[in-house]
Amino acid sequence: MKKSAFLFIVFLITINTVHSQENKSSVTSPLYLSFGTNFGLPVGEKSSSAIKYAFGADLQLVYRAASKIDLTGSAGFDLWHHDKGVNWNYVPLLGGVRYALSNKVFLSEQAGYSVLVSDDTETDGFTKGAFTDIAGIGIKTGQNSDLLLAYKGLFYSEGTLSTVNLRISYRFGK
Repeated sequence: MKKSAFLFIVFLITINTVHSQENKSSVTSPLYLSFGTNFGLPVGEKSSSAIKYAFGADLQLVYRAASKIDLTGSAGFDLWHHDKGVNWNYVPLLGGVRYALSNKVFLSEQAGYSVLVSDDTETDGFTKGAFTDIAGIGIKTGQNSDLLLAYKGLFYSEGTLSTVNLRISYRFGK
């Protein structure tokens, strides 16, 4: 699974490089990478009793599909700090869409699966992974940076863990 995701990202970067060389007259590339960090606080009774906070980082591939619509794919690493001093570590693999409301403001929706990479003894068999949804509103803070305020939910058979996150990201490329 990790090899497939890595090869897919390498494939898309290669396509972008070839496309950029063919269209040197274009000012911006339709494909770019962004790196983001996020910090979240629990929302809801179950989340508040299970975790204290969550933080992580991700690499996001963004494709400009239309003038106001971007398609996204991302992989990252999240650490959910449990109230017992234990960390649950997830690798979220997500796909999504961003819709520009204006030149500065956008809506974002991503969905996918977060794979648990913690040892079972740390989670007490709590969950092996979970469907993941992230929905939020963002603002571009500069030509290459933005902030996203979002709800993040991990949905699994035993229930839901959710946080309100702030993601700070930097865009590589033009």
